[in-house]
Amino acid sequence: MKLGKVARLVVCGLVIFFLAACGAKSPEDLEKNVLKDSYTGYSQESGYQGRKFIAGGDTLTFDKSQKLIKNSHGEEIKYAVVSDDQAKKIPSKYRGALVDLEEELKETDNFTIAVGDNPEKASAYYQVALQNGGKNIRIIELLRGYKYENAYYDFSGVAD
Repeated sequence: MKLGKVARLVVCGLVIFFLAACGAKSPEDLEKNVLKDSYTGYSQESGYQGRKFIAGGDTLTFDKSQKLIKNSHGEEIKYAVVSDDQAKKIPSKYRGALVDLEEELKETDNFTIAVGDNPEKASAYYQVALQNGGKNIRIIELLRGYKYENAYYDFSGVAD
C-alpha cells in the first residue's frame, strides 16, 4: 500500500518536471541560457541607431551581465530584455511589425529587446530570433517606414 503511494508521488513528480522542462521559455531565460556571447553575420541595411547596428558584415558581442551589445567597430548599445507583459505595451508602430513577423518567427526561440534601460520608453525595439539552440541568430528591427522602400535592419548570423 505504501509502495503504491510512493510510486504515484514519483510519477507525479516526473510529470511536473517534464511539463516544466517542455514549457515556454521566458525572454529572460532565452537571453540567459540560449543566447550565445558572440555572433558573426550580415545585414543589408543599418539600423535606426546607425553606427551601432551597421550594414554589411559584423560581429555582435553580447555582454549579458551589463546588458550591452558591442559591434566589431567597438560601438556599444545598451539594451533591456522586454518581458511578455511589457511587449504588449510597446507602441503600436513596433508591435505592428511583431504581428507581421509572427508566422515567420513561429519555429524560433524569440524575444524583444529595447534599446536603452527602460523597455517601456525605448528609442527602438528589435526582435531576437534564435534557432538551433542559439547557434543561429536573427535580429530584426521593429521600426518600419523611416527608410526608402521600407528597408530595415535584419541581421542574420552564427555563433562564434
